[in-house]
Amino acid sequence: MSKNEMVAFGTGFRGYKKSDVNEYIEKISRERAEEQEKSKKALAEANDALKKQSEEISRMCAVISESDKLIAAQKEQIDAQKREKEELFSEFIKLKEELLRIEERVNCEAVTFEEEKKERIPDEKPEPKKEENTSLGMAIKTIKDKLAKLLK
Repeated sequence: MSKNEMVAFGTGFRGYKKSDVNEYIEKISRERAEEQEKSKKALAEANDALKKQSEEISRMCAVISESDKLIAAQKEQIDAQKREKEELFSEFIKLKEELLRIEERVNCEAVTFEEEKKERIPDEKPEPKKEENTSLGMAIKTIKDKLAKLLK
């Protein structure tokens, strides 16, 4: 029965028939109880779905938070590696410059040695600059070792 539909009760000695009115009230009460029960079930289902969604959101927030922590840690590690790379590159440049200076010095010494050799008498043996050549050789070897180590 729709809400706009008129209800007609039979008339009796002193107004409407009591049984018709009681039946109508019982019918309306049953329909109302059924609607309330359906509404309660729908509300309970909606609450359950909401609770599940809330739990899922909480789990996702925890995952996001953990991911943010991991990302921050990785950024710190990357920054540290960048700093180390810059330091190593700076050291590499210094060693390379030192090697070039030593090579230049060795080349100058070689030229000087050759010039002195030409000026000497052929019978005379040139005096070797053993100490200086040994220390230059050691310096070159040390720098080459450091460069090799940096390039690994």
